[in-house]
Amino acid sequence: MPCPQCGFALPSDARRCPTCGRPAGDHAVPAARPDRSARPLQGLTVAVAVTLSAWCAVELFSAAVSLTRVFLINSLLDGEEPSQDALDVNDGLYALSGLMQLCALLACAVVFVVWLFRARANAEALSPLMHRHGRPWFVFGWILPIANFFIPKRFVDDIWLASRPGTPATDWRGQRHPGLVRLWWAFYLLYFYAPQLAERALGLRSDDPGVMRTIALVEVAAAPFGVAAAVLAIATVRRITAFQELRRTAPVAEARLAP
Repeated sequence: MPCPQCGFALPSDARRCPTCGRPAGDHAVPAARPDRSARPLQGLTVAVAVTLSAWCAVELFSAAVSLTRVFLINSLLDGEEPSQDALDVNDGLYALSGLMQLCALLACAVVFVVWLFRARANAEALSPLMHRHGRPWFVFGWILPIANFFIPKRFVDDIWLASRPGTPATDWRGQRHPGLVRLWWAFYLLYFYAPQLAERALGLRSDDPGVMRTIALVEVAAAPFGVAAAVLAIATVRRITAFQELRRTAPVAEARLAP
C-alpha cells in the first residue's frame, strides 16, 4: 500500500511511514478531493515565461529611453542646446515606452492570474491543505490598497507548500515559507512602490527640467528591480510547476490523473 503523502510502498505490518512519518492508520484517508483532478500546467508556465520575458525587454527599452532623457536634460541644464529633433524624438519614445510598459504589464497580469487559478486548482487536488484566502482574492488581492502588499504572496506561498512533495498534511502552517517567493515579492514591491514613494516624498509633480530629470533617474534605478522580480517570478512558476508535475505523474493514490 503506497503512502498517499510521499508515495513510499508501505509493508502490510508498518505502523508508520519510514519516509514522512505519517501514521499507518491515516493512510486510508485520501489526500486529494475525490471530485478534482490535477491538470497539466506546462503550457501556462511557458506563457508566463514568454510574457514576463517580453515585459523585461520593454522595461530595458524604457530604461534606455529614460537614461537618454537624463543626458538630454543634463545638456539643457548645463547651458548646451540639444537639437529640437533629439528632444522631440526622446519625448515620442518616452510616451511610446510608457504605453508599451502598460500593455506588457496587462498581458503579464492576465496570464499570471490564469496560471494562479490553475495552479491553485491543482494544489487543492493534490493536497488537503487549506488555503488562507478564497478565489475572489485572486483579483481583489492585487488591486485593493494594503491587501496588495501581502495577499498575492500568501496565495503563492500556499500553492507552493501544498504542491511541494513531502509537505505534511497536518500542521503545515509551521512550514518555512519558500525563500524564492520572499525574494520575488521583495523585488516586486521595490519596483512598483519605491519609485512612487520617492516621487511623493520629493514632490515631483511639475514640468521643471530638474524634476523631469529626477523622475527619469528614478525610473532608470527601478528597472533592475523590475527585471529581477520578473526573473524570480519565472523561477517561482517553474518550480511550482515542477512540484505539481512530479506529484501529478507519480504513481501515488493521492490525486486522479487528468486524461
